[in-house]
Amino acid sequence: MNTTKQIRIMIAEDHELYLDALLKIINKNSSIEVVATASNGADLIEKLKTNIVDLVLLDFRMPVMDGMETAEVIKEKYPDVKIVMLTMHNRTSIIKKMIKIGINGYILKNSYINEIINAITKVYNGELYYGEEVKDNLIEDIIENNDSANVSISSIEKRILSLICAGNSDLQISEQLNMDIKIVDLFVSKLYTYSNTNTRQALIRYAFEANLIDI
Repeated sequence: MNTTKQIRIMIAEDHELYLDALLKIINKNSSIEVVATASNGADLIEKLKTNIVDLVLLDFRMPVMDGMETAEVIKEKYPDVKIVMLTMHNRTSIIKKMIKIGINGYILKNSYINEIINAITKVYNGELYYGEEVKDNLIEDIIENNDSANVSISSIEKRILSLICAGNSDLQISEQLNMDIKIVDLFVSKLYTYSNTNTRQALIRYAFEANLIDI
């Protein structure tokens, strides 16, 4: 008997053909239950009143209420519901604004279905998840534009913070910077102390709100 808890999700997507294809694939995964679908953000918010879900898959460009407006309402009214953006929009300005709102994941619609399932699972389990193309764009943009004069952290701390904001784990940062994982952990701990935060998502939000990472 399988006693594994299913991940209850809701999908907001206004393109019927894409939604139908997505449902067919997700419904084959026994660990995920699609509780309801919505054609726009307002429809999703209304359905959240009567459906308990763990996570929402949210498109950005939708009629009536777009993904950004919808995410803001979800974070205010349903803070325990995790949000994964599933969209074609890969502009770093949009991605960073969504991160500041507090989304938990951002992947593109051209991602393989395995990556979509992986994103749902990892975010449900408390991780942040950005698709590889999204992550690459974030890193490049942050490095190019992160020259704020009011930053009082060191250049290596700033580099590590940029990589954290781009969705990298401590191990990935260690590999990219060719730095011992224990040293990375020490720098990350220092960033937590500096920002008076204790979670990765809170640290990322602090980085954007304090203008340590430009939007």
